[in-house]
Amino acid sequence: MNPLTRLSLMLVSVTLLAMPGSELYAQSDPNAHSLATLPANFRKAGFSMTVHMSKVAGNGYQPIYLSFASPLGSFATDRTFDVTLSPHGNSISDVDFSYRFRCQVKQKTTLARFVVYVPYYVPWETIFIEVRDDGRTVDGGKQIAFVNQLTVRHADQKTSVGIIHPTLKQLPASGLPAFPDIRTLITVLGEGPIDEAVDVPRLSHAESLRRVAQVQPAWVQFRNIAPESMHSSWLGYSQLDVILIHGPTLEMLASSGPQDRFDALRDWIAAGGNLWIYDAGGLALPFANLKPVTVGQVVTPSRVKGKLKLQDINDTTDLEYESWSGISKGSSNWQWKQNNNTLSSRQTIFEKLVKVNHPIVQDIPAKSLALTIKTTSLGRGTVTSIDDVDPFPGSFQLWQTVAGLHGKNQLQWVERNGIDVRYGNDHYWSWLIEAVGGPPVKLFFLINTVFIVLVGPLSYRFFRKNQRLYLLLFSAPALALLVTTGLFISAILADGLGTRLRARQITWQDAQSGYLVHNDRLTYFSAMGKSSGLQFADDTALFPILNKPVENRYYGGGRSGAAACQIEVGHDYQQFTGQFLPSRSQVQYLRLEPQKADPLVTFSKTSNGLTVTNHSDQPLYQVVASDSQQQQWTTQTVAPGKSVPMSLLQSGSAAAELGVSPMALASLVPRLRRAYYSRGSTGSQVSSIDQTLNGWLSRLPANQFIATTALRADSLGIDDVEIEDSVHVIMGALQ
Repeated sequence: MNPLTRLSLMLVSVTLLAMPGSELYAQSDPNAHSLATLPANFRKAGFSMTVHMSKVAGNGYQPIYLSFASPLGSFATDRTFDVTLSPHGNSISDVDFSYRFRCQVKQKTTLARFVVYVPYYVPWETIFIEVRDDGRTVDGGKQIAFVNQLTVRHADQKTSVGIIHPTLKQLPASGLPAFPDIRTLITVLGEGPIDEAVDVPRLSHAESLRRVAQVQPAWVQFRNIAPESMHSSWLGYSQLDVILIHGPTLEMLASSGPQDRFDALRDWIAAGGNLWIYDAGGLALPFANLKPVTVGQVVTPSRVKGKLKLQDINDTTDLEYESWSGISKGSSNWQWKQNNNTLSSRQTIFEKLVKVNHPIVQDIPAKSLALTIKTTSLGRGTVTSIDDVDPFPGSFQLWQTVAGLHGKNQLQWVERNGIDVRYGNDHYWSWLIEAVGGPPVKLFFLINTVFIVLVGPLSYRFFRKNQRLYLLLFSAPALALLVTTGLFISAILADGLGTRLRARQITWQDAQSGYLVHNDRLTYFSAMGKSSGLQFADDTALFPILNKPVENRYYGGGRSGAAACQIEVGHDYQQFTGQFLPSRSQVQYLRLEPQKADPLVTFSKTSNGLTVTNHSDQPLYQVVASDSQQQQWTTQTVAPGKSVPMSLLQSGSAAAELGVSPMALASLVPRLRRAYYSRGSTGSQVSSIDQTLNGWLSRLPANQFIATTALRADSLGIDDVEIEDSVHVIMGALQ
C-alpha cells in the first residue's frame, strides 16, 4: 500500500475514533440481530429496551447488546434498570443459569447502550428476558427471545474466526482492500471443501461479506467484527480462536486508542488467542520480536497436496442441526442420499484450478514466502503478520503455512483449553478433594462396637443386678435411636461445617510481553452451602468441569427463566451463586485470567551459574531452571524481594526435585458407562498449558523455569475456606 493510501486510511480511522458519541464505542454491533424489544407498551412504561446479539459461536462468553430509549426522546430523570437473562437449550442442563445485571441511565440521555458478556456453556435455543424499573415489576417486562432464529443456532465447529476489517462507506476512496475472501480459509481451517468456483479469482467486497455471514460447509465459522464495535473486555473475543485484522487499522488502534480496546485484544491473545495481521508490510506493529519464519516452516507444494486429501470427495454440503443428534454434514442425511445426489472429487476440482492458474493453487518459492510472514508468541497466544496487502483468498501454501506455525491444536478452542463445557471432562476425577462425602468408616465402627457392648452384656448385667430386666425393652430402642442419631451427626461433622477447596494454580509468565496468564483448576466442597457463592473479577472467565455431559436429552429445556444457578454481575465482579456452590457436593471449575503485570520471578547469569530473584509478595518454595546449555539449577525458599544463587540439580528431573505430585493431571481416568439420555460422552482433552507442564516435569527445556509458591488468595473466589492438597506453579522463560 503506497504512503498516500496509508495516510488516507489514517485520516479515516482518526475521524471514526473521534466521532461524537465515541463513548459508545463497543456498546453496539452493526452485525448483531434484534432478539427482543420490551415492554410491549413502552409509552406506558416510559422506556423501551432492545436486545441484540450476533451469531452464536462455541464455548466462551457471548456478547449481548442492550439499548434503552425513552418515548419522550430523552430520559427526564436518572433511571435504574435491573435485567435478567436466562438462556436455555432444547434440553435441561446441569448448568442452566440466570444472568443478572444493572443498567443505569443518566438524565437527558437519548439512547443508552450497554454490552454484557454472558457465559456460553451449552447451545442456546431461547433466552428468557426480564427487565425491572427501579426495582419494580414492569407490565409486559418479560419476554422469551428465540435465538434459534439467528443464522447460526449452534456451533460445534472446531475453529471460530473473527474478522476486523474496515467496512466504511469511504472504502473506494480510501484505497482499502476489499473484505477478506475466506474460501481458502474454509478449506484449510475447517477441513472443508475446495471452492468449486474456478472462474472466480477473487470475491468482491459485497460477496465476501455475504459469504462470511453464511454457515460454512466446514468445521469453521466466521464472525464479522466492525472496527467501531471492538470490545473493551477480552471476554468479548473469548469464543474465538483466530482474529484476522487489517494491519493499518490495528496500528491506528494501538497508537490512537481507545486504549482499553487494544488492551482487550492483547489480553485475548495472552489468554491463548491467535492474531493474524494482514496488510502489515512496513507497519510499526505494537508487538515486539516478530521474527520472519524460516524456510523450513513453509509448506512445500507436495505437502500442500497431501494436506488437501485430494483422494476424497469434495463435500460441499452444508452443516445441518438435529436437536437429537447434533450437527452433521448434509451428505450424511438419509434423504440427501435417497435423492441420488453426487459430489465431485477433490482431485478433479484441484486440476481445474491448476488449469486456469487460480491464485488458490499458486506455488510460491519458499524463500520468498518466508520473507512475507513474521510470527511471535504473546502469553499463551500467538501473533502472525503477513505483508501482503490482500492475501485473499490466498494460496493453500500460504494459509497452510500460517495455520501450521504453532500447531493445529492452537487453533481449536477445546484442544487449547482442555475442556468442552457441554460434554464435561474425564480429568474431573484427577482433581477431587479426598475423603469428602464418604462415611467415616473407622468412627462408625467404633460407635457400633460401643453400642453392641453397651446394649448387650453391660445393660443386661446392670438391669439384672438391679432386678429391672424388663427395662431392656425400653433401653435398647432408646440407645439404638441415640446411636443412629450419633452416626448421622458424625457423618456430617466428618466433612466439617465449612467450605473446602483444592486448587491447582498455573501462572504462565511472559516477562518479555509483560503478562501473567492464570490458569486455575478449582474444586469446592461446601458442607452447608454458602449463599454468597463464588466471586471473581469481572474480566475472569469461569467454566464448569463436570464428570458427565451436562445436557439431558430426555427433558425439555426451561422457558420460564427459572434456573438453579445464578450469576450476578456488578461494576468489577461476577458472583456465582445457587448450584454453582451447592451443599455437600463437589464442584470443579476452570478459571482463566490474562493479567498485564510485571514478572514474579527473574533470573540473571553469573560466573557460577544462575541467580533467581523473587519479585512477588510470597516466598518461592522451590525453583528449577534450565540454562541455555540445558544444565538444570535449583534452589529452595526464596523470600520476597530476595535474590538467591542456584546450585546444579543432581537428580536430573524437575518433577523429582519439585516433589509435587499433584501438579500433573493423572493420565488414567475412570471409564464410566455413558448415560443413555446424556448428549455425547465425556472428553479426555488436556489443555495446552497442562501438556506443557507435563512435558517440562519430564524434561525441562533450555532457558525455561518452574517454581512453586503460595496460592493467590485473591483469586480463590471465596473467603474463609479450608485449603487442601493445593499447589501454585509459576512457569515460563528465563528473563
